[in-house]
Order: sequence, then C-alpha cells, then structure tokens
Amino acid sequence: MERFLRGEKIYAGINKHPSTAELKQKAAIACDPKIALRFRFQWLHGLGHALLFFSAYKLTPSLEVCDVMGEEWSRASCYGGVFMENVFNATPETRDLSPTYYHYPCNKLDRQYRNECYVMQTSRMTEMGLATENIFQECAKAEEFSASCTISIGRDLSNDVRLGKTRATAEKCEHASGDSRSNCVRGVIYALIDNTWDGRYAMPFCTALSQVSDQSACYCDSVSYLTGTFEKSPKEIAADCVKHLSQPHRCVELSAM
Repeated sequence: MERFLRGEKIYAGINKHPSTAELKQKAAIACDPKIALRFRFQWLHGLGHALLFFSAYKLTPSLEVCDVMGEEWSRASCYGGVFMENVFNATPETRDLSPTYYHYPCNKLDRQYRNECYVMQTSRMTEMGLATENIFQECAKAEEFSASCTISIGRDLSNDVRLGKTRATAEKCEHASGDSRSNCVRGVIYALIDNTWDGRYAMPFCTALSQVSDQSACYCDSVSYLTGTFEKSPKEIAADCVKHLSQPHRCVELSAM
C-alpha cells in the first residue's frame, strides 16, 4: 500500500508523504470494481489504514480522501480502515480518542462517517474498561447507529470463539434481546467468516446459542454472508455444514434456500 501511494518516491529516496491531492488521485483508482468483493474489501480497508498514516493521523482529511470513491460500499470499506487504524495504531499518542467519553470521535464527525466509526467504537469502549453489558447500554445511546455499535460488540467477542470459548461468547450476546442480540450474533459470525472465508468457527458458534430461533437466524446470516461476500455455492456451504457440525441437518437445509 505504501508503494502504491508513494509511487516512485519510495525508490527515489524521497522521504516525503504524498500530498492530499496525490492521495485523492491514487484513491480514486485504487481498486478495479470488477475484482471480487472479498478482495476489494481487503484492498480498500488497507487503503483506509494507510490514508490515516499519510494524513498524519488526522481523521477528517483521511475520510475525505475516501470520499473520492463513487460507490458507497467502497467508501465505507475505506472508512473502516481509517477507524481501525485510529483505534489500534502502534503509536497511541497519535490517536484521536477521548479519555473519558465513550462515543468520541463518532459523535463529532459528519453523519456520513458515523456508521463505520461505530463499527470500531466498542473496541475503544472495552479499552476504557467497560464490560460487555455496559457496552450494550452505550450502544443503545448511539440511536440510529446502535445496530453498527452492537455488531461491533460481536466482532470484539469473536476472538474468544477462536480461543475455544464458544458457549461463553454466545452467552454474552444472549445478555441482550431483540435486535441487539441479533446484531451481536451477526458481528461474531461476520468476523469469524472474515478470518477464514468458511464456516469452521461461525457454524459451531450458531449451534452454541440456546434458542433454536437464534440458531436458525445465525445459520441464515452465515449462509447469506458466505454467499454474498465470498461467493460460496450452496453445495460448498452444505459441505461446510457437514464438515464442521455434528448435527448439520438444519444448516444444510438453510444453505439450499
């Protein structure tokens, strides 16, 4: 990504960041729209990380570079990389975060950026010491962005599934009800599938949910994500169900719908 954004400067010995105009010019041609979604997302997300670095860790200028992309999905993928870099970068003193307010910087940004900001914000809330049940309460305060916020809770919890704490993770989502529970579950399975491009962790997680209705919804969301983003066929998804589940019938059934 650095090579792409700096161009020949990196080989000419010029230790200079690209200008904002240069970044916008490069971002506009960053990814061939014909490339499969799973690859385009990786590229655009990584671009967002790099843009914040090259913009001296200033959020608004970085996000405005993402805005040169015409397609909303591409812009959002780029925004997500910016916000992840802001939360997790290797030089904490450069981060644009509040030591006391759980919703900053999402609350200060233009509305077009807030959805993707909240997709990362619960990682910051956890860093600030909030327990999962308290983060659900804060997400409820995000109003129209509460769904993105609770999906972010699930993404954070997904790491525990990979560590073998599958039922414990399911229980944390089950502390919530209604849409908050559903969005938490989606956050878990989306993150698990993003890491493996298959159902090896997501499908057993669905089984760990207590209620049959939650299990079915979880399978449906997993199938939809594998189909839409990773272009898996019903046959491939059914094979995943059989491979990763001791009782795959419901999963296989839903994979064909």
